[in-house]
Amino acid sequence: MRKTRALLTVAALLVVGVGAAPYAGGPEPVEVQYGDSGCPVRPISDVDYGWGRIAPWGPPNTRALAEDGAVEAVLCRMSVFEEARWTEALRLTERVGELQDVLADLPRSGWGSGPHTLVGYPSVNLVLRYADGHRTAFEFAFSSGELRGPRAVRDGARETHNAFLRLWRAETARDPAEITPVACLETLPDEFAQAAVLHPAPGIVTDFRRGSGVREVPSALAVARACRYAADSAGRLTLREQAVARDGMVELRDIVEASDQGTSRLKCAKKWTEGGLRGVETVHATDVNGGTAHLALSRDLCGSGPSWWPGSDAAPEAVAFVTRMLG
Repeated sequence: MRKTRALLTVAALLVVGVGAAPYAGGPEPVEVQYGDSGCPVRPISDVDYGWGRIAPWGPPNTRALAEDGAVEAVLCRMSVFEEARWTEALRLTERVGELQDVLADLPRSGWGSGPHTLVGYPSVNLVLRYADGHRTAFEFAFSSGELRGPRAVRDGARETHNAFLRLWRAETARDPAEITPVACLETLPDEFAQAAVLHPAPGIVTDFRRGSGVREVPSALAVARACRYAADSAGRLTLREQAVARDGMVELRDIVEASDQGTSRLKCAKKWTEGGLRGVETVHATDVNGGTAHLALSRDLCGSGPSWWPGSDAAPEAVAFVTRMLG
């Protein structure tokens, strides 16, 4: 019996030793290069902790996720349009400590959530910068719900992402009177037929809501500009009138959130390229954080009455709001 116990003890020690040795200092450090924005030049993804991370009590789950004392946090989100690139980096400087409290409270990850990526999940990194200049980068593995750093992993990718945005909105919100409305485009691009509105203004930053299908406006709206376009002799939709409003932003926020500019195409969509679309009105609603939501309203396209382009009929409230702005 003693011999059996001794053998079991030795075996257990060997297993612990084999499993623990590679994690004494965490995974081998990966050289990360950062751009001027503070985001990694190449996104951090699929951090691999080896076979020992499958247990909730494994080293990646028991080590601290991040050291304290960061002076800046940068959220880097990858664009899913055109070429793959980071969108404008979102930065925290005053509320970094609150974000680190969130990180410290994240629960351990579950069994066997190995690194993998599913189609449709954006590439998102979080970078903490410290006073001495060194940085630590984390990836949001939304497909498995994990936040992964170079040495440790935790559950709560979505919660961490949304907590950052909550703090960012609180830190960057400005007086509505200081927000400048975005400009109208002089003409609507040909690609308008493939998208609701193409505009260079930064979009409203929304929380991660996988598959919700809801247009969200998390912050209060500050100002809106409406633009009216009419077809010229060549059928090109050209700017004819515009107006700016700062009143009625609560009503407009409800309209934006209720709008449906789905991906369906109207049967007569060819009239866009054939010069049959004679008029479009756009509304660009900017929030107190400087992001803008874009709406496009087509008038009597194919005799169907006012409708979002492309997609469903426009709500009467939306039509009335645009009419009040532009007359």
